[in-house]
Amino acid sequence: SADRAIKIWSDETGEHVRTITPDRTEVTAVRFLPGLKTLVSTGGDRLVRRINAEDGNIIRNMEGAQSYLLSMDVSDDGKLVLAGGQNGDVYLFDLSEGKLTRTLPAPQSPAVSSNP
Repeated sequence: SADRAIKIWSDETGEHVRTITPDRTEVTAVRFLPGLKTLVSTGGDRLVRRINAEDGNIIRNMEGAQSYLLSMDVSDDGKLVLAGGQNGDVYLFDLSEGKLTRTLPAPQSPAVSSNP
């Protein structure tokens, strides 16, 4: 969110449980890892953060993206993060190693499709 906070709500009661405020710019995406005790977030500081959802402590900051991160998703097994940069690049992070493993550069020209 623009207020630089991650807000966690109970899906059972609908009540606010906690607010996590990592020291960063705005938060652009948040995903829970399997088990719901750890979450991953991205934001304008170009970091992927792994955070303990129960106490709000940062477990690990992952660097390497060259652009503001706008979007992110986590693999079903919770081992990989795919983050999309404002510059069009896509970044693959390995959560177990805690590092960027691959950058897929933005295409140099727009993709075109035709239907004969």
